[in-house]
Amino acid sequence: MNKKDGTCAAALRVFCGGLFLLTLAGIAIRTLNLMLFYEAEIGYYYADAVLPVVMNIFLLAVFATIGVCSIIIPKKPYTTSGTEINIATRVSAALCALAFLTLAVCALLGFVDNAFPITYILAVSSSAAAAYFILWALGKTNSSNVLLTVTIIISLVYVLAASYFDIFVQMNSPNKTLTQLACIASMLFFIYEARAVTGEKKSKLYVFSLSCALFFAGMASFPAIIAYLTDNLGNYFISINYIVFDILFAILFVYYAARVVTLMITADKDEETDLSAYGDMYVFPEEAEAAEAESVAEETVAEEPAAEEYTEQETTERN
Repeated sequence: MNKKDGTCAAALRVFCGGLFLLTLAGIAIRTLNLMLFYEAEIGYYYADAVLPVVMNIFLLAVFATIGVCSIIIPKKPYTTSGTEINIATRVSAALCALAFLTLAVCALLGFVDNAFPITYILAVSSSAAAAYFILWALGKTNSSNVLLTVTIIISLVYVLAASYFDIFVQMNSPNKTLTQLACIASMLFFIYEARAVTGEKKSKLYVFSLSCALFFAGMASFPAIIAYLTDNLGNYFISINYIVFDILFAILFVYYAARVVTLMITADKDEETDLSAYGDMYVFPEEAEAAEAESVAEETVAEEPAAEEYTEQETTERN
């Protein structure tokens, strides 16, 4: 590894570490807003409050930072294939499977809307989405089950539509907006994760979508759950629909965090890292090609003496 590659890998690690810090800061800011400056009766923050304005500026700044950093960091340190399986991925995927199964049960029991037959579509798509994460947890992910990604997107489209068309919450409610941003970012990430599984990974877009999904899922879920548990949102905004959605995004946040940590670990494949911890799917294309070329060279070298020996023996017999 040359000095330039090491600098690029370090830059990616700094970006990922900064992303975690910014996400935690955003969660803290929104929690304070909901606890101190939120009017549950109308679904907005106090008009004269400064912190909600700071939060909006913060959201735009972080989104712009993610976009710029995803562009300027070279592709070289993106050595992760996007399909590594480690203990963090397995545990978080198992939690996501449980979350989507719970969403399916809630849909069947009528806890999440009751518009037939949409709730049954949600139940089926959420169950299939759970199967996708179960395969991740078992380390069985491959291109044959990428179609299950579609069911995750269908489930998230339902969450997006349920929030958007909710007539009891104002269209421009800040809470509704964050829920929708978390849905869009999550859908975008799973599209690029599916590309990674099929070997068509777009490195920069993968990192961009993963970063946005982590940030917006954290911002949308944890502050709302805390405010709900402390009864600071009242009944106007928070219903059983929204608390189920918030818990879903909180668990997806754990999955995204595991993927970001994996990205940080695999930013430099030349470091002394125990690659066995990632399972059999931890393979770098460059290493695979080098190993194949080396194997072919060894076979060629092994065959040459045999050919030479055969030629000498044949010459002796003819003489």
